[in-house]
Amino acid sequence: SHKRKRILLMKNVENSKRTNAASKIQNAYRQFIRKRKTAQFTSLIKLFIRGFLARKKFKIMKKGFLKIQSIYRGKSIRKKCPKRLRYAARRVHEANEKALIEPHMILGARTSSALSVLLTSQRLAEITGAMVTLETSTRLSVKCCHAFSMVNAPQILYDLIRSCNRSLPHIALLKLILKTLTNVSEHNILIGSVATPNSIEILLDVIQMFRDKIPLFYLAISLVGKIVFNDYTFLIHCCGRENRKRIEGLHSISIRKLSMSTKSPTMNKSLSQSKRSPLHAAKHDLRSCIALMKKILQATSLARKKMILEKKSRGEAVLNF
Repeated sequence: SHKRKRILLMKNVENSKRTNAASKIQNAYRQFIRKRKTAQFTSLIKLFIRGFLARKKFKIMKKGFLKIQSIYRGKSIRKKCPKRLRYAARRVHEANEKALIEPHMILGARTSSALSVLLTSQRLAEITGAMVTLETSTRLSVKCCHAFSMVNAPQILYDLIRSCNRSLPHIALLKLILKTLTNVSEHNILIGSVATPNSIEILLDVIQMFRDKIPLFYLAISLVGKIVFNDYTFLIHCCGRENRKRIEGLHSISIRKLSMSTKSPTMNKSLSQSKRSPLHAAKHDLRSCIALMKKILQATSLARKKMILEKKSRGEAVLNF
């Protein structure tokens, strides 16, 4: 029994030694793993910090380089820029500064004064000056277009169109009026203000009177197209026999004029020399007018057929339609 106890004691001692050794090995291994993970995390943190600092430094350097490049490019472009363009840029800058100093030079104030002149004055020079301002303001600002529509200015302009003749000052005034109305009609909300009850007849009169003046002809027919295709009422109005006959006559005259200009040796020579010549631009505008008139005629014919069917369904007479 004594021997047995001694053997058991020796076994316990060996087991305790093995346990201590195993625990030491485990502790050493755990410390090794912990140190390795700590080293990995430390290296990752260092990597992120270095990347952040490098990116920050790169952004600062890039910003500086871009600033240097922009200054250099600006100077080089200003050197290469023609004197006329530099003069125009300087004038724009001076005008902006002057508008800030003098409030009456702001576009809105100039539009208001031009509208008051248009509503009150009867002198051609004053009206022409006001129309120059209105054409510029309606081309550049939507708010000016709204102000233009609120005072019923389109109807006043249509009345002015009726009083115009074929003299050069009246042609210049008419061109400004048509450009102003076109600028306002570019906004879908304001086309209704341009489309007055007598606008189609007045514009057709202009087209018929100035069919030899291609710029006026183009502006007027473009305005008619915008009014007609925006409001079905005016499309029906164009379906009338007289208006449709006038549009058909203008369409046939324009086609004949285009064919004659194409066969002309002067036109062919000018086109071969430059594609930006006034004759080339006039020919392009004439083609656009012909295409637009054809589109209007097609739309009116469809609307006319629809109205005839509606009248027949109601049992009404359609002989004079």
